[in-house]
Amino acid sequence: MHSRARIRARALKGTAVLAAALALTSALAAGPATADPEPTPTETTETTQASPPTEASEATEPPAVSTPPTETPAEPTETMDPTIPGPPPGQEAELDASVTFDKASYRTGEDVRATVTIRNSGSTGTGLISASINTWDSPDAFVPSGAIDWGVFGFPGVVLAPGETRSVELTGRPKRLASTSVVFSLMITEGYLTKFPTKSFSAPVEPRTGSATGLAYGDRNGNGAPDPGEGLAGEVVELRALGYDYDYTTFRTTTDAGGRFDFGDVPTTSYHMSGIWVDNFNIPYRTITVDTKGSAENLMLRGSLPYNGALSATMEFTKDSYQPGELAHLTVTLTNSGTKPFTNLRAFCNHIGDDWALWGTGPGWGELATGLTLAPGETRVLDVTETVPAIAQLVGYVYAACDFGLSMGDYDDHAMTADEAFVPGGVASFRGRIDTGKDMQGMAGVRVILANPDLPCPMAAEATTDANGEFVFRNLMPSPYYLVYVVPPAGMKTVYDNPSRARIEVEPGDHLRWSMSLEQGEAELPELPELTSGCPGGDPVAQAPAAQGRSDSGLASTGASVIGLGALGLLTLIGGTAALVIARRRRTAA
Repeated sequence: MHSRARIRARALKGTAVLAAALALTSALAAGPATADPEPTPTETTETTQASPPTEASEATEPPAVSTPPTETPAEPTETMDPTIPGPPPGQEAELDASVTFDKASYRTGEDVRATVTIRNSGSTGTGLISASINTWDSPDAFVPSGAIDWGVFGFPGVVLAPGETRSVELTGRPKRLASTSVVFSLMITEGYLTKFPTKSFSAPVEPRTGSATGLAYGDRNGNGAPDPGEGLAGEVVELRALGYDYDYTTFRTTTDAGGRFDFGDVPTTSYHMSGIWVDNFNIPYRTITVDTKGSAENLMLRGSLPYNGALSATMEFTKDSYQPGELAHLTVTLTNSGTKPFTNLRAFCNHIGDDWALWGTGPGWGELATGLTLAPGETRVLDVTETVPAIAQLVGYVYAACDFGLSMGDYDDHAMTADEAFVPGGVASFRGRIDTGKDMQGMAGVRVILANPDLPCPMAAEATTDANGEFVFRNLMPSPYYLVYVVPPAGMKTVYDNPSRARIEVEPGDHLRWSMSLEQGEAELPELPELTSGCPGGDPVAQAPAAQGRSDSGLASTGASVIGLGALGLLTLIGGTAALVIARRRRTAA
C-alpha cells in the first residue's frame, strides 16, 4: 500500500474508535461553511428499579383501530420560498389526516407499526405537503425506529390533487420503556408553512415482564468456558434497554459469592448486558432479549483478561479498484504475541454505518464472523470476502474499518486496521461561492483551483467566479479527498483554511454548496498545484468566467449537470465512456 493509502488507513482506524459513541453523517460537500446540523438528544442514563408490572394474560387482538384525534392549533409562519406551488389566492386546500395502528394494543417492547394517511378532500390542489412527528410534547410519543423514511411525505413533499389520498407506513416504539400508551402526534406542512393543526392518535401498551439470570465469570485460562473458581463475586451487571432513544432505562444487580446474578422481573424488550472491570477482567456488552418468563435465564457473561497489545491486525484489499456488486477480497492478518490463547475473536466493522463500507459479517468472513481462536505465538492469514455496495460508486470508493476482539464495545483493547479501494464510474459536480463575509456579497473574478492528488489520475482544474461569486466544476470522479484553493484579490485573504477540504459525491440534484468568505488582510498563498488534464473520459470542466443571470435552481446559469442517486443504471451504461481509468496504486515488482 502506498504512503497516501497508509495515511488514509490510519485515519479510518480512528473512525472505528470514535464511531462507537457517535452517529456520524457524512457531509455532502464538506467545506468551511455548512448548514447547522439538527440537534441530537443528549444521552442520559436513568437508573430504574425493577418493579414488576402485573402480568396480563394473552388476549385475542381485534382489528386495527384509529382513536379519534385531538387537535392542537399551530401558529402559521411566513413561507420562506415564494416559488413553492400552492392553491390559488383566496382558496385553501382541505386535508383529512389519520394514523391507524396495525394492532388494537401492544405489549411492552413490541414494535408499533403506524400508517399515516393524508387525503385532499377539497376542490383545489395543494402545495407541497410533507409530514413530521412531534416527539417532544408527550412522554409516550411515538419515536421511529432507525432512519425515518417518510416516502412521498418526505421534504419537500407531494402535491395532492382534489380527492387524492397518499399513505406511508412507519415503525417505532413509545419514547419510554414504562409507557402504557403510544401517542403519534402528526404535523402536516405545506411548503415551509405549518398551517394545519397537529393531530394526535394513540393506542394502549400493556405492561409485560420477564426474567434475566446467569453467571459472570473470569476466564483466566482463556478457554472460553467457565471453570470451577472462575465465578466473579461482587460484579455489577447492567441491563440497558434498547430502542428507547429518549429514555435509557437501566437495571443493575450484583453477583453473589459464586458469580450468579438475578435481575428478577424486568420489562420485556432487548437490552445491552455488560459488567464493570473486576480483578482486571473486562466484561464487554452483549445483546439479550427478555420476552417471556425463563427466556433469558442461565446467561453466560464472560470476562477476559486484556490483550495488552499482544493482539495485532492488518487488513488490505487485494485490488486497487472494484465495480459495484463485485466480490471484494481482503487479506486479514492476525497475530497473538502473548502467552495465553485468544478465543472467540471476531471482526467488528463499520461502526459509523456508512452504506458504502463493508460490514464484516456474512459467510465470506468465515471464522471472523463466527469466532476464531488464536494460540500463543500464532499468526493467521485469512482471505475474507464481501460484496461491494452499489452506492459506493456514488462516493468513489469502498472501505473496511474494523477492530478485532472478543466482543463489540471494548475498542481500546482491540486490534484495529483499515483499508479502502476505488469504485469508479460515478460522475459528480462541485459548486461553490466566494463572498465578502459579513455582508455576504458574492465576489466576481476570483480564481478557484480544485485538486485531488489521490485519484488514480491526479487532477487539478481551475474556475473563475461569476458575477454572483459562484463557480462550478463538472465531470468529477467522486472522492472525499479534494482540496479547494482560493486565490484572493490583492489586499484580501480567506477567513478559513486555504486550501480547504471538500467531499464530492454524486448527488440527486442541487444541494448545499461549498462556500468561502474573504476579508481584508494579507496572507501567504499556498503553493498552487499544476493544472492537469485529468483521466481519459473524465476531464473536469469548469464554468466560463462571469456567467450572467440565474437558472431556475438558483445557481449561476453554467449548464451544470448532476447525476442523481436514482441513476445507478445510467451510471452503469456510461461506465465504458465516462468512468475514470483506474491505475494500480501499489508498486509492482521491478
